[in-house]
Amino acid sequence: MLLQSMIFPDICKNQELYFKYNNCKIDNKVVAFSSLDSMMDLSCYFNMFSYEKWSKYTNCGSIGMQIRVTGSVELIVKHIYLDNLGVNVDELNHHSLAAENSTILTIPFPKIDKGFYSVAFKYPQPDTTIEDIAYVSVDRDYYERDITLGLCICTYHREQEILNNITYIRKNILENPRSRLYEKIQLFISDNASSLKEEDSQYIHIFHNKNYGGSGGFSRAVIEALKTDVTHMILMDDDISFEIEMIERTYIFLAMLKDEYKNAFLGAAMLMNNNPTIQHAAGETDDLNGIHFDKRYFDLSKLNMIVMNEKETGSNYLGWWYCAIPRETFEEKGLSYPMFVQYDDIEFSIRNSECPKITVSGLAVWHEDFEKKKSAVKTYYTIRNRLISHSICYGRIKTNRRFVECLMKSIGRVRRGFYNEAVLVLKAVDDFLKGPEYIGSLDLTIFNKELYEYANSLNEKRGFLAGLVILSRNISTYVRLILNARKISKEYQSSLHKYTNKRFWVEKLR
Repeated sequence: MLLQSMIFPDICKNQELYFKYNNCKIDNKVVAFSSLDSMMDLSCYFNMFSYEKWSKYTNCGSIGMQIRVTGSVELIVKHIYLDNLGVNVDELNHHSLAAENSTILTIPFPKIDKGFYSVAFKYPQPDTTIEDIAYVSVDRDYYERDITLGLCICTYHREQEILNNITYIRKNILENPRSRLYEKIQLFISDNASSLKEEDSQYIHIFHNKNYGGSGGFSRAVIEALKTDVTHMILMDDDISFEIEMIERTYIFLAMLKDEYKNAFLGAAMLMNNNPTIQHAAGETDDLNGIHFDKRYFDLSKLNMIVMNEKETGSNYLGWWYCAIPRETFEEKGLSYPMFVQYDDIEFSIRNSECPKITVSGLAVWHEDFEKKKSAVKTYYTIRNRLISHSICYGRIKTNRRFVECLMKSIGRVRRGFYNEAVLVLKAVDDFLKGPEYIGSLDLTIFNKELYEYANSLNEKRGFLAGLVILSRNISTYVRLILNARKISKEYQSSLHKYTNKRFWVEKLR
């Protein structure tokens, strides 16, 4: 039974993420060896098999490789793992693969208890070809559960990016009867800009929506998906790029989950568009001290980084650039909190702390670096929504830490002439202190528009006196935070269901 197909570069041209090779010709996913010194090694990010994760979370059974061979080549099975001395690569055994005519062969692997499987092909006879390469379960012939996927996408004025992704999925899955996912997925696209042509076909649903940010857009997409029989929603950004096999890998992993992990979230690592081998995040942690990026800037073209990247660090949230969530979670725990943007995915993940958060090596997408998206308004949402999220998830906030954070941000922005951002830091705290009834009552479209206008109106107000005003306001805001934080945090926590249930969002988006 197939678990993980070999991936060839399509979207990304950084071949070192896929395999290493010498004296091979690759055409339409067929590898042709041209001489005795030809070789191909799959010990790279997208084509190693993370047995440690698969065996922990799924009923994958014993692992092997299935491959179509014409000719003769040697297969070397490798065990790659991390111990106290570093990364180790052991050759488990060698197999001579030979077939005069095109033949599918299945090669069982020796047992391991941790780390990765990988393979290399060496010493071929000239004109040997290999294709249809995949890691398989050699003692399982069925998936644990029947899975259908709803790809829930929120978009706002990224028409070309979303249309490109629709075309890509349509070609490779929706209109491809050979795809394992044929008739297994649907697309639910919330168009917050109302700039796309609406569609309600069998597998593609595009609908206009109020511009209520990511929280409103994803909530609308999930609401529409809940009207169907999809078992899992994949929340994904409109501007990511990805190999089509990522959706297949998601589908198979979810279908193989052990019963104790059937409520798990499954997330993709985020790699950087402008530096495709560098990772931004792969399951991160948020606590009262802030966000911890344990695996940021890992270079996944390096074998040691790939192996270290698979070490679990107790992550408690998965970003919604690509995250699969069971429908039961939305039915039982509600939808996003009305935050507009920033921290909605973090709050939702931590709110559902009983759901394991899983990432697995070889499941990743590319996205623009978030550092390029910073603005005064984004800073406002980050500060305000972090306070809301911590109130909901932990019932309190660290007032001293938040005060120092706001003070340093304000002073830093004023020193660099960004008076508007310094003021919005303070407004974020002020608006948090207005409580959940205020946040829940906002018309998010109007509020966001007015927030940008307010930020722009402050651009001319700079200088030393402005800095003194900011400092005095910081102290005043801090006193109010100290006096009211515990009471306000409890209000956010106790009113959570009121502002995240399906009825609330249906009325809000009407």
